[in-house]
Amino acid sequence: MAVGAVLSTAKRVMTNGGRFVVAGAPADLLAHFRRIGLERVFQCRETVGQAVEELRSDR
Repeated sequence: MAVGAVLSTAKRVMTNGGRFVVAGAPADLLAHFRRIGLERVFQCRETVGQAVEELRSDR
């Protein structure tokens, strides 16, 4: 898995004041993120629609 690329991108986004949300990822990838503690770094949502709705509500 390209976890390093995800972390690098998330760090860049959050350093610049943005939010990084993983949406629509396969269950096994989300389980891997939980095992290694990445759910503390960024948020995971089941669908892109959920992520978009949440991000829009933050405006």
